[in-house]
Amino acid sequence: MNWTVFRRMASAVVVAGALSGVLLSGVQQFQVEKIILQAEQYEKAAEEAAPAAAPTHDHDHDAAPAHEHAAGTPAHSHGDAHEHDPNAWEPADGAERTGYTVLANVSMAVGFALMLVAAFAISGRRVGWRSGLLWGL
Repeated sequence: MNWTVFRRMASAVVVAGALSGVLLSGVQQFQVEKIILQAEQYEKAAEEAAPAAAPTHDHDHDAAPAHEHAAGTPAHSHGDAHEHDPNAWEPADGAERTGYTVLANVSMAVGFALMLVAAFAISGRRVGWRSGLLWGL
């Protein structure tokens, strides 16, 4: 393998991924963040209004089961109940949350750029900046 070509491809992946991840984060900050924060307020209000009580079950383990379960399925299902661990970590609002969002977006964009470079390599075509933009779109 030609290491010069590999280094150029790797640097292109990192630069393109970083730039597009930061751009995506900016767009997300102005267009999506408000919606996410509002949805989280509704979710937290709903959790406070209906405190999650642990379901109680009376089981007679000596009696024969009333029904069978397929292998690998849970014995009891409680509908679509969705509970959050109150001690679970979450980033603080503000700079910490934005930082983790930018990190996630840049990581995703670098992964996408890696897939594009692999597609370029497999195609065997010469790729310039114009065709690279078209592939990215």
